[in-house]
Amino acid sequence: MPIATREQVDALKKNWKNDPCFDLWNVGEEFLPYMDELMEYHAQCEKGWHDAYFDKLTQMTFRLKCSIELSEYLLELETTIKKLKEMIG
Repeated sequence: MPIATREQVDALKKNWKNDPCFDLWNVGEEFLPYMDELMEYHAQCEKGWHDAYFDKLTQMTFRLKCSIELSEYLLELETTIKKLKEMIG
């Protein structure tokens, strides 16, 4: 079994962070020696994304003086609008 190089591991992490549509820990046997590192990286990214979302949600709630539910809805709308803009160019 060939073992992935450091460059391959770094590329995998970068690709996953840009598009986390696959399980980082389920990518192939060549990455088994790096499994702990990949799982820790996954957890760190997830925590960072969660914290950033919560901060944005809290700031919006206080700025607009509205409920968290309304802020969540507005953030979802912002995300949808951003995706639609990307789709149309």
